[in-house]
Amino acid sequence: MKLWNNGYRAWGTVFKLTGFHRIPGSVGFDGAVEYLKEQLLLSGYSEEDVRVIEYPADGITTTETWIHPLGWNVLHGELVMEEPEQEFLLSTGYTPLVVILGSASCEGKFEVVDVGKGEDPTNYEGKDVKGKLVLSNGDPRKVFDLAVERYGAKGLLNHFLRNEDEQIERTGKHQPHIVNYVGLYRDREHFEKGAIGFSIPYALYTRLKKTVERSKVVVHARVEVETGGTMKVLEARFKGKNPEKLPVVVMAHLCHPSPGANDNASGSAAVLEVARILKENAFELQRSVVFLWVPEMLGSVPYFLNNHEFWYGINLDMVGEDQEKTHAKFLLVKSPWSTNGFADHFVHAALTMRIPMGRRFEVMPYSGGSDHYVLESFGVGCPFLGHWPDTYYHTNFDTSQMVDPSELGWTVNSVVDTILWTTSVDREMKPKSIALRRILSSYMKDLTEFLTVMETEEHPAVKCFIADKMKQEYEEMSKILDFPPHIKGMVESVMMKLRSEDTEVEDEYYRKTFKGPLGNKLQKLTTFEERQEMEKLFPRSTFTSNNEEILNLLDRGLGLQAVHKIYTRQFGEGVSMENLKRYVEFLESKNLLERIR
Repeated sequence: MKLWNNGYRAWGTVFKLTGFHRIPGSVGFDGAVEYLKEQLLLSGYSEEDVRVIEYPADGITTTETWIHPLGWNVLHGELVMEEPEQEFLLSTGYTPLVVILGSASCEGKFEVVDVGKGEDPTNYEGKDVKGKLVLSNGDPRKVFDLAVERYGAKGLLNHFLRNEDEQIERTGKHQPHIVNYVGLYRDREHFEKGAIGFSIPYALYTRLKKTVERSKVVVHARVEVETGGTMKVLEARFKGKNPEKLPVVVMAHLCHPSPGANDNASGSAAVLEVARILKENAFELQRSVVFLWVPEMLGSVPYFLNNHEFWYGINLDMVGEDQEKTHAKFLLVKSPWSTNGFADHFVHAALTMRIPMGRRFEVMPYSGGSDHYVLESFGVGCPFLGHWPDTYYHTNFDTSQMVDPSELGWTVNSVVDTILWTTSVDREMKPKSIALRRILSSYMKDLTEFLTVMETEEHPAVKCFIADKMKQEYEEMSKILDFPPHIKGMVESVMMKLRSEDTEVEDEYYRKTFKGPLGNKLQKLTTFEERQEMEKLFPRSTFTSNNEEILNLLDRGLGLQAVHKIYTRQFGEGVSMENLKRYVEFLESKNLLERIR
């Protein structure tokens, strides 16, 4: 197999992008967009091929169930202890992450009150926090809901390391000096409450906690921010020979704060490298390939609402990890059953043929959490390539030193292979020999799983759904591959036996009242207690990742019983029928779902 790149040019792009503080709607994000656009033009793309699409970043505009973020730039932030003794604590001179995203401008002296995690009303019993800063180690948005909105605090001094993991030394005790990337709400209504927040390292948090226990603590806080701007999406198009055919989309989210090397300068650099390779080699493709750099979810939602006609997508998010430094594993997350996941097999084959020696790699069932799930909510399969876990995820230690060029090269080569295998005009580029066997092996594994469901499932709507899915994937695979006769005969004989006639089933049927995935507007429609209750309905690992598939399946016309069976088959996790029904009825009460029969 030809080596299309070695990853070092992409690593240089990562290094460059880490210099931009890439908050959607900010000067830093705009600078990163302009840099990538310049690189595309230097690579041979024309002004006609590349465009920047702008959306409002006013914190007010709503696209379906998503409120656009308020454009936000941090200019300066510093924290100084005044009592019991004067001491400089930290500032944005160390890292811009010390000012929590969404903080307002403010300067003043504030008493500090320790509220523990700060996520439960009991944390505030007997404590006066009005006009003060709360010291907390809980989720800053949950702390904001209670401390600021309910009890009148001015803001928070917060240490919150999401996804703590002792096994990879991702804890405050193991990493006492890192600063975590966390945020408050991004809409204008919350911003105008004037709250401030500082993200503080574990070492400082524990020291302040001990100091508050024995004496009154007063700090001088200064935060300067500015708002305004637009939210930008960068799009580039490599034109294929048949514009009437559905294009392929390769995407990455361009945001996060500086440095944000692995998350997600790595994915953004890899997408640029794939675009460069296609142009430099002047490949002839049957279909166009669209390259996207977006603000995560906030930009992909409005884009895909107006542009969701794609053959398949590939999402690159955190693809450059140095596995030894970050304790990471490379993941291929497959498309959900609600979509046509034929592209998964090509990506899987490419990755396993290109895998460097000694690397950790795993194939996983669908999970959300990045922009692939936005496209998949429109029925388009979109395998996700990335790494998890990561010791330095969402911290100021996520630097280019944590990126391995060979990991970037592995990603880029695999994506180029996938595009050429599925879209090249040149038949010599089609998968042969080992590549063909690996693609078929991946496909047959899924086919076997679906056949098992067909043989063991009695619910007629589930059998109908699986039969249709198998047929659709086979049809797409047949457009690309010349199946060996024995496999072709076997698969076609199975397909002839499948029955996918519509079957009337006694069930409860719902459909979404909105398009795309369920978004951040839900927070405005619910109380703090309601949100806490909804979290309890799902296993901790699936609440923010897999429950979107419930809505996808409902939108496919399936009833609740069938959705529950398919969900359980797909993820093998216990979401009870009772909890599923409560979740659906809750969304119906908020006018997000409507019962149709």
